[in-house]
Amino acid sequence: GKQHTNVLDIKEQIARILDKLEKYNQSLEIYKEIEEVTSTIFTSNHPNALQSKCSIGYALKNLGRYVEALELFKVIAKLQANIPGNATEPLSARLDTASILHQNFDRVKEALEIYKDISKQYSDRLGEDHVDTLESKCQVASTYKELGNYKEALKTYNEVVKVKLKG
Repeated sequence: GKQHTNVLDIKEQIARILDKLEKYNQSLEIYKEIEEVTSTIFTSNHPNALQSKCSIGYALKNLGRYVEALELFKVIAKLQANIPGNATEPLSARLDTASILHQNFDRVKEALEIYKDISKQYSDRLGEDHVDTLESKCQVASTYKELGNYKEALKTYNEVVKVKLKG
């Protein structure tokens, strides 16, 4: 029936194809249908429920409905924060939030603070030499550069190079 995981998987594939065809209104409706079903099957912070919400957020972003997408990703980030045992997944919605702030609202300073916090969390959870830590530090450096804070950008990029040369 409607709740069978195979049906949900197929609907998700259809929605993804519609995304590729830039038919975002249609994909959004399918993602909402999937989320409606998954919310009755899983807890709110279950990975399948969160993925459904993320898909809606991306569709909203693709439609230029940035405020709605931003609010949804903030909700997802709070739900992800309560998932025990996963080192990096809870940070993905925070990255999406920062990205929307940065790219669509020109709230670069606010995005920088999120990027810095995420970079610290990656470092604490995965170590200084982990690829995700290094990529997040590069995002911080790039954002410093965009803000004209070349001293901090240079310092952060040099930290990344130093770790990479060590490994």
